[in-house]
Amino acid sequence: MQKLHFKIFDIRKGEELPAATMFLYMFFIIAALMILKPVSNSLFLVNFRAEKLPYAFVLVAFLAAALSFFRSRLDRGTRIQHQILSTSVLSILFMVFFWVLLTRGYRGIPLLFGLYVWVSLFGVISSTQFWLLANTLFNAREAKRLFGFLGAGAIAGGIFGGYLTNFLTPRLETENMILIAAGFVALSIVLLLFIWPGASRKQHAPETARPSGGPPRRADNPVQLIFASRHLTLIAGLIWVGVCVGNLADYQFNAIASKSIKDADTLTAFFGFWMSNLNILSLLIQLFLTNRIIKSYGAGTSLYFLPLGLLVGTLAVMVNPVLWTAILIKISDGAFKHSINRSGTELLFIPVPADIKIRAKAFIDVVVKNLATGFAGLFLLLLTSVLHFSEARVGFLNAALIALWFYLIVRVRREYVKSFRTAIYKRHIDVQEQSLNIEDASVLDNMTRILDGDNERQISYVLQLLEDVRHPALVPALKKLAGHPSGEIRATAMRLALSYDDLDLTAEAKKYVSGRHPELRVEAVAYLCGRAQNSAEELELFLDSEDPEVQNAALICAAREWKDNPPFRESVDIHAIIENRYRALTAAGSGGGDMRSFLVYVARAIGYAGDQRLYPHLAAMFNQARYPEVVKAAVINAGETGHDELVPFLVRHLKTPDVRRYAMESLARYGERIIDTLEEYLKRPAETIRTRYSILKILAAIGSRKSVAVIEANLDQEQPWLRYAAIKALNKLRVKYPGLKINESMIRERVAAEAREYLETASLMFDLSETERDRTGRKALRLLLQALDEKLELNLERIFRLLGLNYGAKDMYDTYLGIRSKKPDLRANAVEFLDNVLDNELKRIIIPIVESGPDAARFRKVRAVLPGPSETEQNSLELLFESPDPWIRACTIYYIATTHCTEFKDKMAAVQRDENPWIRETARFCFASLS
Repeated sequence: MQKLHFKIFDIRKGEELPAATMFLYMFFIIAALMILKPVSNSLFLVNFRAEKLPYAFVLVAFLAAALSFFRSRLDRGTRIQHQILSTSVLSILFMVFFWVLLTRGYRGIPLLFGLYVWVSLFGVISSTQFWLLANTLFNAREAKRLFGFLGAGAIAGGIFGGYLTNFLTPRLETENMILIAAGFVALSIVLLLFIWPGASRKQHAPETARPSGGPPRRADNPVQLIFASRHLTLIAGLIWVGVCVGNLADYQFNAIASKSIKDADTLTAFFGFWMSNLNILSLLIQLFLTNRIIKSYGAGTSLYFLPLGLLVGTLAVMVNPVLWTAILIKISDGAFKHSINRSGTELLFIPVPADIKIRAKAFIDVVVKNLATGFAGLFLLLLTSVLHFSEARVGFLNAALIALWFYLIVRVRREYVKSFRTAIYKRHIDVQEQSLNIEDASVLDNMTRILDGDNERQISYVLQLLEDVRHPALVPALKKLAGHPSGEIRATAMRLALSYDDLDLTAEAKKYVSGRHPELRVEAVAYLCGRAQNSAEELELFLDSEDPEVQNAALICAAREWKDNPPFRESVDIHAIIENRYRALTAAGSGGGDMRSFLVYVARAIGYAGDQRLYPHLAAMFNQARYPEVVKAAVINAGETGHDELVPFLVRHLKTPDVRRYAMESLARYGERIIDTLEEYLKRPAETIRTRYSILKILAAIGSRKSVAVIEANLDQEQPWLRYAAIKALNKLRVKYPGLKINESMIRERVAAEAREYLETASLMFDLSETERDRTGRKALRLLLQALDEKLELNLERIFRLLGLNYGAKDMYDTYLGIRSKKPDLRANAVEFLDNVLDNELKRIIIPIVESGPDAARFRKVRAVLPGPSETEQNSLELLFESPDPWIRACTIYYIATTHCTEFKDKMAAVQRDENPWIRETARFCFASLS
């Protein structure tokens, strides 16, 4: 049975319970929806007929857009489980409310319109929240395998709910079916309580930084994103037309059905019966046709099925508007929309860079689809209420829109292939993207051509994309790549080849086991063990090899299997393997290369195995200062364990230049639960600025409201470089996690504080620049003024980074470039833009900063903003002597010594013991000149 469900659904050890629970959760939600839709449709049509449907379409579109807007603000920083729980409880209350009024005979316009609109919104919100929860519960690799299984739960729920409605409605009456739906939603809440712990552990899991493959800054406005890309514009147009046609077809079906069936209970049963039939048909097409069509003909061709089916149904209704032709048009819509057409449409988004896709797709799914529904309603109002078109004549508009639909498909097919080639070249496709399913014929054709080429960078990238794809067309390419000159490519090909029973690379693997490339050796051992009848026995042979490098490779293979394969743990004791090998090397006096190589592999094995009994070995490796590569391996793999006792070791190595980046990535993998610990380190005055700077960067990689709060609390750091790090961390969070809420009023306060600091620094520069000095003094003064000018530049960057959080990063970045430009017209345009977007309070202090020119003229304009008299030279130097910026303090000390300002003799003596080496050494060097 384990092999059966692995092959059919690819559900692996440890995933059975969460996958089954989510399957049932989706089953009950969609079953409830398939009860509510027939109920709301039949009650609406029996009481109002189809003439009122256009008004309902417009109302649904308007309320869905408004609800999405308000929920996006209310739900920021709220866990998805709490969102779903509140939505489910409110849904049950609404259902009870509607049931009470309906059973008491109330059939007023507000109630029936409200029921119809609410059911439509319930369908959109519940489905969206389910997939958000699924993305929280499963990582990218799990999602690729399991989302198809979860989708089957939705289809099964639709089938069950529809047939249940058809069976029970004549016995219980239409109104009472609402309570059955409420019961299913209540069951989904019970299931949510089982899902909750797993989702809570994985919520806000960090994403280590990875290149997007595109330019560093992108427009924040999704409308700009869509219109900036011809490919996205065509997709949006395609979806808009498809939704319009679907709503017009739905109107035709409902109008003809309501004329043919007058009784509400009979109509409810009819809708339930056909919704179940359509779900069965959709499931059969999804299981047996969708992948075949996409693999054989590509995503573009798959898009023709839905409009072609709707065109046939539309023409049939135009010729003979009776119940069987209405059913025909609904069959075309229901059979292809959620199977072939949905898969083809999703494939169109593959070439879009991940950071653009998230915003553009969300905008298309919510705004574009709702606008299309609203436009369809307005079209119908014009046709039915003004022009008095019948259901048959509405088909003329639908046929025209379907013709436009075909045209857009032709255009988007060309653009898709072009965009895909560009995406592979620029590496825009996200390897971790959950929805990635590269089985389009045209896509595979492009990929196999790349794999057959000689561009190593592109070949490696495409192989990463194919990690979870199994397709016979790839067999020749993998066979060829197993002999590629690059060891990395051969290793990846060997790993992928293990999934193909008809691809035998045993001969190559045996040759690579004794080769020089370490990763290729690991994959060769893994391949031979995976192909063996008894993998544990085969692995034991490699572990007993006389070659220590083969033993190391076998250790990695054992650790991979250890975590997720309980039967393997019973036959192979990884603890004993490590202990015995360590004792053998120690006894043999192997203190050099063999021991160093072994420890590096042990660190990797511990990261793979995830066994707490092995963590003390990893902790000991942090102290192997004589083996830098061992320390690096320990730092990299500590993040894989998530063990709390390893955190101090990782924080300590934030000071080590060679491994700092790896320590940051490992700490970020701990996720939200490490934030409190990192905050404590930030508060310690004894911690170096370098460590605290790195911690702020780590917080930027953990996308949670809690990390935002900690970073916000550090925006007023006295040390300017830490303030800069905090602001930059917020910038990164805003880009990577746009849903996280940032305190806008606090940002305004920090902008004002940074602007005031800029003005005060500029004023000090003005006072010092007016000082007359001899040649030696002028040299020291120039150095001090240069340090202050550099501080102003950094100060200005902080100001605009902060403004970007409230006024749009792209706009403020462009404005910053304009202000820094030497071209007067660009500066003038940037100042004019700020004058139009900033409020009066910010304009009062920021405009003088950005409007002023170079040198003394700038300082005079800035001085005009600050109240009070000018500072004397001694007062200015006293302020600079206490500056939190060590470089400015060092330059000030040098200037004081050069100009023989004996008033600072006592202070100079004190700073000779300063903790900062720049200040300490400068003071010691200069103290003699004041004696």
